[in-house]
Amino acid sequence: MAPSSDRAAETIGLWAQCLRAKLRAAGRGAQNAEMLLVAKRDGVLRFEDLGGWATRNASMERIVRAADALDGAPPLADFDEVVVQTGDRCIVRRRRRSLADAGPRAAGEPAAADGAEGDEGADGLELHLWQNQPLDSARRAAFPLARVLSMCTAPSYADIAVPDWACDAWVEAGLGTDYDGSCAALAAAAAAPAPDARACWFGTVHHHPCRLRLARLAEEHPQLIVCNNVFWTQAELAAGERAATGAPAAARDIAGAPAAGGFLSMEEQVRRFALCIDVQGKGYSSRVKFLLHSGRPLLLARRPWVEHFHARLEPWRHYVPVREDLADLPERVRWAHAHPADAARIGAAGAAFAREHLTRAALLGEWRTALARMADPDKPGAGARDGITPKGSWRADAACGGEEGTDFPVKG
Repeated sequence: MAPSSDRAAETIGLWAQCLRAKLRAAGRGAQNAEMLLVAKRDGVLRFEDLGGWATRNASMERIVRAADALDGAPPLADFDEVVVQTGDRCIVRRRRRSLADAGPRAAGEPAAADGAEGDEGADGLELHLWQNQPLDSARRAAFPLARVLSMCTAPSYADIAVPDWACDAWVEAGLGTDYDGSCAALAAAAAAPAPDARACWFGTVHHHPCRLRLARLAEEHPQLIVCNNVFWTQAELAAGERAATGAPAAARDIAGAPAAGGFLSMEEQVRRFALCIDVQGKGYSSRVKFLLHSGRPLLLARRPWVEHFHARLEPWRHYVPVREDLADLPERVRWAHAHPADAARIGAAGAAFAREHLTRAALLGEWRTALARMADPDKPGAGARDGITPKGSWRADAACGGEEGTDFPVKG
C-alpha cells in the first residue's frame, strides 16, 4: 500500500477529477436547500418545502403522513418544527465535546443546543451547509440545531438518522413507487444462480474519489469487477425526464462520451451478477437496503456516513467488509469466489435482516419513534437507540472496515 502522503495526494487529485467531471456533465447547476420543515399543531401536519433533489422532498412528506396515519397506531402527538434534511450528508456539526465519547445519535435522541451543558461538557452545534445550500439569515438564526432529521449521521455530527425517501419512491433509479414490491422483485431476480460471477457496481462515478478508485480497479481486474458510470446532464435534469418517467439515463465514461454496457437496472444487475458492491457517494448510499433485500452477497465499503440501521449489521454475517479506500476489494471478491457456500450464507443472512428491519412498515415505525421523541424528548421511546448505537460508529469498528490483515471469519 502507498505511504499515507502518497495516498493523500492521490485523494486530492481524485477530488479534483470528480469536480471536473461534474462540471462537464451537469455544469454548476442551481443548488437548493434540500430541506423540508415539518410540524404538527392542533392535530394537523404542516409542511414547508425549501427545495430538494428530484422527488425526495415530496417522498418525505408522504412518508411522514404515512407514519402519522400508520394502521393500528394512534396519531402522533403535536410537535414543534423539525427540519427534515434530504441531502446526502449531515448538516449539524459538533463544535465542542469529545467526539470519541459523543458518537452518533439514534432516531429521536435529542441533542443539547449550542452552549447547553451536558454530562460531558458543552455540546456545541453549528450549521454546516457543505454544499452552500441557500438559507437566509433569518432562517439561519432560528435554525433548530437539535431537531434535524437526516438520511444519515456520523460521529462528528448531531443529525438524527431516519429512514430515507427511497422507502416511498426512487423513480430516478427505475425502482418506482412501490418500495416493498421493488424489494420483492430484487429478491426474485436474484433467486437463480447468476450467469456472471463478477462483483458489480453501477452509478455516478464522479461523486467521490473512492468511486473513481472503483472504476480503476474494474479496469485493472476485469475478471473480478464490473463498474459502469451513469449520470445525467444538466439538460436532462432541467427537462425533468427522469423524475417524470423513471426512464433510464445514458451511461457515459468520465469524459461524458457514451460508455460500453449502457444503463442496467438494479433488478437486472442482481439477476446477472453474483456479487454486489456498495461504496459511498457524496454522502451515504441509499442502495444498501435494496441490495440486502436481493440476497446477493454484498461487498460493503466502510464510510463515515451511516444510516439508522447500520449498527445492527454484522460484518461477515450480513455483508463482506471492504476498506474505505477499496485496497482489499479484489481480495474480497476472490474470497467470495473461493468460498461460494459461505458467500451465499452471508447473502441469505443479509436478506433475512432486510425482511425483518427494512420493510416499509418497519421503516415507518422508525419514523414514528423519531417524531414521537420530537414531541416529547423525555419520553423513553422503546427502541430509540436500536438503530445507531450511542457510542462508537460503523466506520470506527475495525471489523466493519476490513482492515489490512483481517482474517476472513464467517458467522453462521
